[in-house]
Amino acid sequence: MTYALEAINLTKIFKPGRGLIEFLRHPSGKEVRALDGVSLTVEKGKIFALIGPNAAGKTTLIKVFCSLVIPDSGRCLINGKDISREGNKAKAGVSLIYGEEKSFYWRLTVRENLEFFAALYGFGGKRAKERIDELAEILALGDLNVRYQECSAGIRQRAAVARSLLGKADIIFMDEPFLSLDPGATENLINFIKNILVGRDGKTIFIATHMIEKVESFANRLGVIDKGKLISAGSFDEVKRAFGAGSLDDIFERLSKYHA
Repeated sequence: MTYALEAINLTKIFKPGRGLIEFLRHPSGKEVRALDGVSLTVEKGKIFALIGPNAAGKTTLIKVFCSLVIPDSGRCLINGKDISREGNKAKAGVSLIYGEEKSFYWRLTVRENLEFFAALYGFGGKRAKERIDELAEILALGDLNVRYQECSAGIRQRAAVARSLLGKADIIFMDEPFLSLDPGATENLINFIKNILVGRDGKTIFIATHMIEKVESFANRLGVIDKGKLISAGSFDEVKRAFGAGSLDDIFERLSKYHA
């Protein structure tokens, strides 16, 4: 079986440098094992949710899959293609929604930004307008003719989500996509993920989030990561049983028992 995503014993260690920035990040001067032998699989057309506390390794794992971080050991496959050997082919069908979007042009309007990125994806005109208007309604972007620099943090985050959904990626990584979204916009995005991206288009979604109260309503499978180790992965019931937990909230209370 060819999985959409497969990690095989991935390990990534960040070693502190000598510069001021690295010192501020790692004042103890110790190595940080961001990923520690992580292995998991994600089936095509499914929603996989990864939860864990801050600095657990969620973002690092996503960055490895997106070739933004090179692992120290292990393998990473996208649709059966090893990213270390077939990087361009593996990454061709991947898109990333990242919580700290910084690539928008501040003096352009939201619409002009999205039209520009649509052109980079290879389409424009009426097709781009229809896609942008569809995403704007789903994500409650409001007035698209407002300059990006004048938008609130919430609207900027929604614009970042819209940008990543413009293309034809088969696999979409979402790192805290609900950041700064109000409850209504959050529900709209969840419904869009379930009913359109996955239900209609058959895309694969890998989402890392702290909103554990939401993931059970739309994800197919769950992974729990802490201190770089994948503690458990499977169905929600399987993960709960592994932790002896009655709810996802209970899992966080039990994480200390599974530290290396």
